[in-house]
This record gives sequence, structure tokens and C-alpha cells, in this order.
Amino acid sequence: MTLPNVVVAGAPKCGTSSLFAWLTDHPDVCGSLAKETRYLLDPASPLERSRSYEQGGIQGYAAYFRHCAEREMPPRVVVEATPDYLYQETAREVLASLNPRPLILFMFRRPSARIYSHYQFARHNMAILPASTTFAQFLDAVRRDDDSLRQRRNLRQAISYSRYADHLAPWIDLFGLSGIRCYLTEDMQANPLRFARRVALDLGVEPGFFDSYSFTRRNETFSVRNQRLQRIRVELGRRIGSRQVKGPAARLYARLNTRGRQASPSPEERRLLAELDAEFADANDTLARLTGLDLGPWAG
Repeated sequence: MTLPNVVVAGAPKCGTSSLFAWLTDHPDVCGSLAKETRYLLDPASPLERSRSYEQGGIQGYAAYFRHCAEREMPPRVVVEATPDYLYQETAREVLASLNPRPLILFMFRRPSARIYSHYQFARHNMAILPASTTFAQFLDAVRRDDDSLRQRRNLRQAISYSRYADHLAPWIDLFGLSGIRCYLTEDMQANPLRFARRVALDLGVEPGFFDSYSFTRRNETFSVRNQRLQRIRVELGRRIGSRQVKGPAARLYARLNTRGRQASPSPEERRLLAELDAEFADANDTLARLTGLDLGPWAG
């Protein structure tokens, strides 16, 4: 039975899709059939999934990695990346019960930037927030636990989920600092090669692979022209699989209904982001003490 020896367990909108793609391009790494198996989510989690640990147990989890054992040369690293595991007790308990235990990776991003990215992603990529919703209105709805977000748990928890230390502490209790690795999204963005080489060394695979690698970002937030069309596109991907919604049709759709990356924050949004930075100062200090991370890239 093949199980992962590396799991990217958090956090959402912090670059985990890019990290997974870069790692699985490495010849010594094999990735799960789906980047986000979501197999170890808690039973009460509202996130969509096709199978769960409660239904299939550990054998069902291993099914996502069966192809890795069929390689002519066994991979040194078997990995999956479900960033919502950071908030899931089931994931903590099941992964901690494995023998040997996998190494757990976390990506953390400046909280204000993560919240803003999540807001934009919901308006554009997922089209689940009205396009007219301002950032101020979104933050107000989150703070009031507005009914409009009742069915959108990740949006409802956009602020609390960005207090990373609160959710990381139980993982450290189970795995210890030696059993986890924490990275910053800002380091990935600033120097992809240096970042990828560092991760490769942590995982025990050849870092030189990345010296001539073409780094592309995955699952980035983009702007859409028509939310209704985007909702149809998202639903189509959900029904037949996002991998199948590719090729010439996808490229044509992108030309017709997307406008490139999200626009820069407006002056009002920058003011709100600065307020969030001040609000998260203590939580960030706690994260730095807990992990030893240098959070200098989050300052200023």
C-alpha cells in the first residue's frame, strides 16, 4: 500500500497549487491523482469531495497514490496537497497515525494579502460573490457572520483562518517542529528558484532539477467579464472534471471572458489592508515565535 510521505497541508490561497505542480514535475516525486484529494476532511466539512476517510478508510486514501507504485523507478517522494487540512482534525489524526509519518508542509502568506486574494478569487474565479461586492462589504459580512456567507465556510472564516498559529499549534503538538516545514508565499514569489531548491533539499530530492525549470504559477486569481458565464464554466468543471475543461475551448473562453490577473488594490482597499496588517500583528508575532519563521516580508 502506497501512502504519501509528504503532505502539503495549508494554507489556502498561499501558493500550494504552484508548489504541488513544481514538485510533481520533479522526476523523483509522484503526486496524487488529484492535487487536492480532500480525503481527510472532517465529516462536517462543507467542501465538496468524491470520497472520504469515513467511507473508505486508509485503503481509499491509498487509491490516490497506487500509480506511484507502478513506476519503473520508485519515487523518493509521494505527495498530495489539500490546503484545508490545516483546519481539519481528521487530517491531523490520520496522518499522525501513519507509520512512517509523512512530513507536513505549510505555506503561509501575509494574512491581509491572503484575505484579499480569497475575496477576489470568490468574485472572479469562483463567481460566488456578487461582482459588485466591495472589499469593505466583504470584510463587514465576515465580521458579522452574515447570512450571505452561511454556505461558504472558507469565506466566513477568511479572517480567523488567517490567524495561522491558532491552527498550526495542534499540528506541532502531534508532529513536533521536526515533523513540519513552514514556508512563506512571499519567498516563493520573490525568488522561485531559490525557494524550490530549498524545498527540494528539505525533501531529499535533487535541487539541481530546478536550475533550468520554467516556473509557472497555478490557480492564480484573474478578472472575469461575466460572472454568469464563469459560474457555468465552474459547474462544468465540477461535473466532468477540471482537467477535461482544457485545450482550445478553454483558451477561447479565456480570451472571451477573462481580463488577465486581478487589478491592483484601490486606495480604499490599501487602507483596509493596512488596517488588517495592524489587526494581525499579534497573531503574526505568535506564528514567528511558534515556528521561528522570519516574517520580515510581511512588514511594511
